[in-house]
Amino acid sequence: MWRKALDVITKATLRSPARWASTVRLASSLEVPLPRPGKYLNDYGLLEDMRVLLFSNTQNRLTNKVTKELQNLKINTKNVTVGSNAEGYKMVQAFNDFKPSVVICPFLTFRVPDVICESDVPCLIVHPGIAGDRGSSSLDWALRNKSQTWGATCLQARGKLDSGEIWSTEEFEINNPKTVTKTGLYNGPIVDAAVDIVLDSLVRFQKGIPPKPLDYSHPEVQGTFQRRMQDNDRTIDWQMPVEDINSLIRCSDTQPGALGELSLTNGNSPLMARLYGSNIASSPILLNSVDCKAGDVIAKKNESILIVCGPQAKDAIWVSALKKTDENAIKLPATEVIGSNNLTEIPEIDSVYIHHDINVHKCDDVAFVHFNFYNGAMSVAQCKRLQNTLQELSNDNQNKMIVLMGGERFFSTGIHLNKIEVSSDPAQESWENINAIDDVIKTIFSMDSIVVSALQGDAAAGGIMMALSADFVYAHLGTMMTPSYKAMSLYGSEYWTYSLPERVGDVKARELTSGEDTLTASQALNINLIDGIIGRNRFDMLQKLPNMLNNIPGSVLERLMADKRKKHNTAFYNRLELHRDIELRYMKECFSSASYNKARHNFVYKK
Repeated sequence: MWRKALDVITKATLRSPARWASTVRLASSLEVPLPRPGKYLNDYGLLEDMRVLLFSNTQNRLTNKVTKELQNLKINTKNVTVGSNAEGYKMVQAFNDFKPSVVICPFLTFRVPDVICESDVPCLIVHPGIAGDRGSSSLDWALRNKSQTWGATCLQARGKLDSGEIWSTEEFEINNPKTVTKTGLYNGPIVDAAVDIVLDSLVRFQKGIPPKPLDYSHPEVQGTFQRRMQDNDRTIDWQMPVEDINSLIRCSDTQPGALGELSLTNGNSPLMARLYGSNIASSPILLNSVDCKAGDVIAKKNESILIVCGPQAKDAIWVSALKKTDENAIKLPATEVIGSNNLTEIPEIDSVYIHHDINVHKCDDVAFVHFNFYNGAMSVAQCKRLQNTLQELSNDNQNKMIVLMGGERFFSTGIHLNKIEVSSDPAQESWENINAIDDVIKTIFSMDSIVVSALQGDAAAGGIMMALSADFVYAHLGTMMTPSYKAMSLYGSEYWTYSLPERVGDVKARELTSGEDTLTASQALNINLIDGIIGRNRFDMLQKLPNMLNNIPGSVLERLMADKRKKHNTAFYNRLELHRDIELRYMKECFSSASYNKARHNFVYKK
């Protein structure tokens, strides 16, 4: 019956508003599963030469990824950034000028004008939630409620929020519920699912397959309407179970941040702040020897703070970043926000076994180095700690291979712009920061081991150049790379004038560093920026990477190491230093320029 119904549905029928409604009623009356990706993977050729118009609040990771995938399939695209409901005219003008086959809204919180929604051109909304989920705080509530699975849904735009017909929907398991943040969930599994459902929706449209109405009686529709999460929903009661506090912080990270009142020593007034980067303390140290109550800050390490919590104040949680509640406040390392004067009686924990943002895991003679810095930014202190870790590994002859893993969301994004912005001398802080990250890269170049960069997270600017200092560079299909310094009006350092031309040539290197393009892993591989792609996402990569590396024959590693030692002679290191000197000469001028100061300020304050 369903197939017979489809036989009589022509594209003209589907695109006719009057017939569309009858088609939807027909689909609704049939007992059919919800449309899901996978069935039409071999039909992407039908999408060639389509015209797709995209509306978004901003060109975020999801919008960039969807656009790149569409372009890879030879689909004509046009992106329009919309800043408010008042800019609906921009959408209408672009719609009339571009004459799209389909409109897609990957990330749009503003209303699409009726003239577009009611036209004969489908307007698809990408919603970061399972089928039936509605509301603007979907991911917040999913993490707050400790959901085990979540998903993304492609909906037809209708007047009522997220209530349109379902073109395609996909679900996934939340693999790391204790560590994933809202932004991490969005930029990882949600983006991957969004690409799948957008492509699936377009194929269904091309085939004349109608979307399925949202029907809450359907057994596969498990979502519901969720109200917008307010600050009172994000406010921490430190007597809550530590797992609930962790979920509350992570469901608000990176924006807007959970709210919590911190109790300080020395009779200082409590500090109300927004909290980010939480990790449950694996062993509630110090609690038995310190007279404390829930909400007290009792320890610090590497600029993070340890806060007592739980019904009996027997648990604790680490927080790496804070933001004051002032209107112009920005996110900074937790100890910097509290201030050294307020932490004089708080002990510094030195143990390498307790809360460290640099972790080394060994598998036989392979050392995996994870450096999970908040948002991928690397301060002077973080660079020095990473450099020391790498030097210690290099001095250990048992390490035949060292794998740089970066963090979950970001491999690295380069220098720490927020810390630079609030320093008393931004130019000097910038100078010290760029030299510190250059020192890390110099250490990587000089390692007497095979070095592999494995980008489980995205990379940008100096973070990419740091990855390129390894002997081999790998990413997964979902990795995005922005090898440009243009946004900050910087020439760039991190030995890019050596590493990048070695891989892509002089012309392409200049194009990448001075342009604005973000590359997918496939694009990076095509231009030789990376050496290979491992897995579809970071979880797939983490599963496959150890076996892949351990299966490399020892004879191959010995040959590679011999070649490396032959190449890395005195002349090689002299050449590297010449590149660094030239880069830093330009960077010193950049750090004092008005354009850099303005660009950095606007980035930090999101202007």
